[in-house]
Amino acid sequence: MNKVRYGVFLSLLSLLLVIAIQIPVSAQQTDTPTLVCPAGYNLQETLDGDLLRAVQGGPDLISHNFSLATTSQVSLVVWSMVGHPDTGYCALGAGNDPGEYPCDQTDQLDEEFYINVDSANVAFVPDHGTDQWLLYNANLALGTLSAGSHTIAFQHSNESANNTAESVRYRVGVCVLSVPPTNTPTNTPTNTPLPPTDTPTNTPTNTPVPPTDTPTNTPTNTPVPPTDTPTNTPTNTPVPPTDTPTNTPTNTPVPRGGEGCTPGYWKQPQHLDSWTIANQDFDAAFGLAGNPTGNTTLLTALNANGGGVNALLRHAAAALLNAYAYPGVDYYYTPAEVIALVQSAFASGNYESVKNLFEAQNQAGCPLN
Repeated sequence: MNKVRYGVFLSLLSLLLVIAIQIPVSAQQTDTPTLVCPAGYNLQETLDGDLLRAVQGGPDLISHNFSLATTSQVSLVVWSMVGHPDTGYCALGAGNDPGEYPCDQTDQLDEEFYINVDSANVAFVPDHGTDQWLLYNANLALGTLSAGSHTIAFQHSNESANNTAESVRYRVGVCVLSVPPTNTPTNTPTNTPLPPTDTPTNTPTNTPVPPTDTPTNTPTNTPVPPTDTPTNTPTNTPVPPTDTPTNTPTNTPVPRGGEGCTPGYWKQPQHLDSWTIANQDFDAAFGLAGNPTGNTTLLTALNANGGGVNALLRHAAAALLNAYAYPGVDYYYTPAEVIALVQSAFASGNYESVKNLFEAQNQAGCPLN
């Protein structure tokens, strides 16, 4: 009897070991980010998806639909992460940083994707290759969209013909500008009485008729009955009120972006008069702790050569000057957004993706002379 119980115990233990070995490694991923809309916007839709190159079986194109009840200002919050082990194409420790997050391919070329709204391209999210969630854009303004149904499509770039498992996950929030209700005052009708019209009252007058002597010589006094004239009573006739509607002005925000000056413009001596901020220490301007760039000023950062952190220095300095020059330069990012992106780049060591964001806006076209 004890042998039978021992055999049953060994069978159950083996089954539990098999189940434990088959637990997926997807729990090793970083936490899914929380979507935060720009100030004044409400989160209407959350879009999640996994893109995989066509040579790996896809899907390399995913579409989502959303509807607007009224014509509205719309913006997107875009997060992306390279690789996702739950698809089965990448194993834990298979990337360039073994033991951490998977799918950090060596070529780092084919993890970017396009964002299309109603068949029109609105953004290209570059490959960041960091095996962690990265905020590409906290306020990708789409402008004004009409009421009705709209489509947002995410499409893998599929640039390379190799067979590596180039994959990317996205998490995007559709944010709609909140329009406060318009309170229209109610006009209360006012009854304005007309002043009464006084009509004089005619008091009847008794006019005596002189006596007529008859042949009998008997005087007869024949009185004439009085005539009564009715008195007119004044009538108050109210005048109906006139309601005049009050027009409440509506402020429609204008999307920013479309202009930017390059590092080459800002570093020229003849253009220093266009600076709206002082040539201060780079680390102090961006609030970087620990003085990571040494004694670098904004001007020396503009003159930095090469790639990596030097490329980020010159484009970050130009981005900050462009942001502070608004509205003279209609730059896409605000100063606070530029500073936040630089701080995130130094914290993660991911200089290239943030540099790419600034470089694209810095080359949008300089309106300054």
